[in-house]
Amino acid sequence: MAIQNTKRLAEIVAESKKQFRTFLEDEIEDPKQVVDWTLGKHTRDREKNRILVLYTGGTLGMEYRDGALVPSLSLEQLLEKANHVVNIENRYEIEGYHISHIDSTEINVKVWKNIAKTIKERYQDVDGVVVLHGTDTMSYTASALAFMMQRLSIPIVCTGAQMIMEKDGSDVVSNLTGALAVAASDLAESTLYFNGNIYRGVRVEKDDDSRLHGFKNLTGGPIGHLGGHGVELYPGTLLRGTYTPRDLKMQTDLATSVVEVVVSPLTSTDEVASAVQGGDCRALILRSYGPGNVPGWYTPLVRFLTKEEKIPVFLSSQCSGSGISPEGSVYAVGKTIVDAGGVPLGDMSPSAAVTKSMHVMAHHTSMRRIKEEMIGKSYVGEITIPR
Repeated sequence: MAIQNTKRLAEIVAESKKQFRTFLEDEIEDPKQVVDWTLGKHTRDREKNRILVLYTGGTLGMEYRDGALVPSLSLEQLLEKANHVVNIENRYEIEGYHISHIDSTEINVKVWKNIAKTIKERYQDVDGVVVLHGTDTMSYTASALAFMMQRLSIPIVCTGAQMIMEKDGSDVVSNLTGALAVAASDLAESTLYFNGNIYRGVRVEKDDDSRLHGFKNLTGGPIGHLGGHGVELYPGTLLRGTYTPRDLKMQTDLATSVVEVVVSPLTSTDEVASAVQGGDCRALILRSYGPGNVPGWYTPLVRFLTKEEKIPVFLSSQCSGSGISPEGSVYAVGKTIVDAGGVPLGDMSPSAAVTKSMHVMAHHTSMRRIKEEMIGKSYVGEITIPR
């Protein structure tokens, strides 16, 4: 049954948008330094790496209140608790900044820009960066930072936890200390560290909400590991010395006019059309089945969007594997959607598909150029370009 009270629905949507704007104003404040375990901004302890720690919230800083987990611990409290267990202060100089104190489901572009801004301000004075984050959207943040801050000379390491600090077997301290070790390593990329594994930020997705491994690369493996012999980085990983601090390419503009729709047996073309029509849509991502398969009845809509409205339609995949071939799926339904104008995103992860689209759409308007940038150029290792 269709919505009967469309006026009421419009009022609720308007109220939701107002609530989001209020959230941004009230909850996402300017970054503020809250921890200083250093000898001073201009005085270094040469025996210790100086790490910038940015706190956005997430499970690692939550506690139970009224039967539900809510953001609770401040960055100061979190670091003090971890320091009591492993004596972080003896190993590293820490500059800690409060970015936000939210559940990661509430992550947004304003937070990403505040993270990037703070890194840029302290970039030449620290040896590495750790971003403490909730796990639900951490892959999006690691990916977004990779596109916003290219040609890094130091590591950016996102990490979080599956269990709160007070729970037996919690992974808060192990992931925090592991991320600090990775931030002090020879790495120079935007990454995600979890349960001993180091992932390229544009090649990782959350795949489990309870087991400690938490994440995986859908089309490959990690780029490094932390074990008994310290941080081991695998071949192909970008290292310090590849770029200098002056080489940093900072581009924080991100288009929010990208719409993503997950294809399912319940998804209709009406819903896709409503999603595109409902806002300032400049690009559509269809998260397709398997190797790029989309039902045939999507074809007229995709052809209309790409040929007449000049709105690019990108195809990402819902599953792990080798990704989507540039020619589309070997199945007829996949080839048809490509013939209609759909652009396969190869082995790009779902999070990278979203964040790269936001990055590219913010800097280009030509359909031809957008397609070239999306599938013909690898900015930070997010896609394998066919030879």
